[in-house]
Amino acid sequence: MVPRSRFAKVLVALAVVVCAATGCGGGTAGADAAEPRAAPSAASEPDSPPPAAGQGPATAAGQDAGTEGPPYCGPSRLVAEITLQSWPDGAFRVSLRPTEEARRADDRDEATEVLWQAIQRCLRGTVDGARLSGTVGESLRDQLRCHEYLALIPAGGSERYATGDTFDLESWRPVAGRSRWISTRCGNTLGTAPAGTPTDSYRPDGVEVQRTISGEHE
Repeated sequence: MVPRSRFAKVLVALAVVVCAATGCGGGTAGADAAEPRAAPSAASEPDSPPPAAGQGPATAAGQDAGTEGPPYCGPSRLVAEITLQSWPDGAFRVSLRPTEEARRADDRDEATEVLWQAIQRCLRGTVDGARLSGTVGESLRDQLRCHEYLALIPAGGSERYATGDTFDLESWRPVAGRSRWISTRCGNTLGTAPAGTPTDSYRPDGVEVQRTISGEHE
């Protein structure tokens, strides 16, 4: 989920980047926005905490989780951790904490596919996981691709990135489509959020959550 306050501060700068890359006016109307590029930052942050005892299936941090095997929501090459929040009405939010390698991927489409496979494996066997192949899954995948493409856009406040520390993908958002990624902030302005707070926040692989679940960034 891209926050309203942070995204507003970087929207103008992002529009300039997209304009410079596409020529602003060239091509057909509604064409996809070009991928924004940002200069690599010298600063770095740890991708994930040390694995806890009994953390579940072994997946090295330098490898991809893939889709095979039992549910796994822990560290892999592009993922630090995946968590799930659910509401009584069936709405849910997947929060994926990307690694720095994921944010700086040269091939954004390939990185998105790897992240999506990690989500599929994490949610395997859950009620929400069964919905990843339908229209909800289409929306979540579009949100994920948007977050990955905008992953290096800096935040305007104290946080490092406009996307926040996590890519928050929500079941109640319709598909925005690339041509509306910027105007809807990765779909943030679309759909109706469920009432109240989530009734459950957890890792579907049964392992204790290693990071604070912040959820939607306001």
